[in-house]
Amino acid sequence: MRSSAIRLLSYQYRTGRTFIALSMFLSMASFGIYVSEATQWPNEIEKCGHKGRKHRLLDFIFNIFFLVHFLTRWAAADNKLAFWIEPFSLLDYCTVPPTLLAFALKRSWMGLRFMRTFRLFNLAEVLHNLNIIKSASALRFCQLCSFFFAIWLAGAGMIYLLENTGDPFYVPPYGNAVRLSYGHCLYFAIVTMSTVGYGDITPQTVLGRIFTSFFILCALAAFASCIPEIVEMFLSTSKYSGTYASRPGRRHVVVCGDVTTESVKHFLDDFLHPDRRRTDVEVVFMNRSKPDLRLQSLLRRHFTRVKYLEVSDYWFLSGTFMQNSRSRRQCHCE
Repeated sequence: MRSSAIRLLSYQYRTGRTFIALSMFLSMASFGIYVSEATQWPNEIEKCGHKGRKHRLLDFIFNIFFLVHFLTRWAAADNKLAFWIEPFSLLDYCTVPPTLLAFALKRSWMGLRFMRTFRLFNLAEVLHNLNIIKSASALRFCQLCSFFFAIWLAGAGMIYLLENTGDPFYVPPYGNAVRLSYGHCLYFAIVTMSTVGYGDITPQTVLGRIFTSFFILCALAAFASCIPEIVEMFLSTSKYSGTYASRPGRRHVVVCGDVTTESVKHFLDDFLHPDRRRTDVEVVFMNRSKPDLRLQSLLRRHFTRVKYLEVSDYWFLSGTFMQNSRSRRQCHCE
């Protein structure tokens, strides 16, 4: 049983990759159902009867899968005791039992269903192991974005729950609940995270204000750490970075070493001379620095057959990497 569970949770097997990808997709779909209900019935934390029946049925089916995923992870766990307090186990406690119970009672409770968005913490790992994300920079970018969006969406969900429910100790109980849509909560959360605080939307409940006081500490740290790094990654991206993959039917020549405007010009004048009568060979220049303006102009002149790559410690060719010592033996150096 344990070996089968491990196989279902391993990226080494197709069944495991499919199972994990399906879990991520259904988690986001379940959160989408939550957002849909919060948008259609913004002030109804609890619904009964036919209202939201289709949403309830679909979310019930998703949570049956999440229950199977939970049991699979439990079966594959080395330490069964530590498994019960793992972050994703806590997430399942807050989302799966309430949904299954609400379906049995023919009711729907918004509750903590927004916590399903915390599965975004694992998005970068899933995409990387599915070979959708390959480069380290793209992986880091996905980690930052998924972390930021998870905090933002979850914070808005908690504000939505507390404000639309009210305080249980209020007189009368829950009498100070306010009508606040999930869209307004998203706006309030992002304004709070950025410390702008326009004041047009403020928590009216005591519990909402207490949560906001703690949320701004965590959210400010996330905002201050993620946004600058994301912006820096965008600004540092060069059009000369990336990889080169040879195309079928075309050969290529790799040129490295003293890559300057003069050396490139001399090489191209000779290699691309019409007398050679070869049009199926491409030239790939590899250098540690960006080309200057003169070299950029020269590269644009021969853009159909020439590519320039700005490389660092590893050179990526056709999806594989080679260390510099091995690459030098395979490169034509000027």
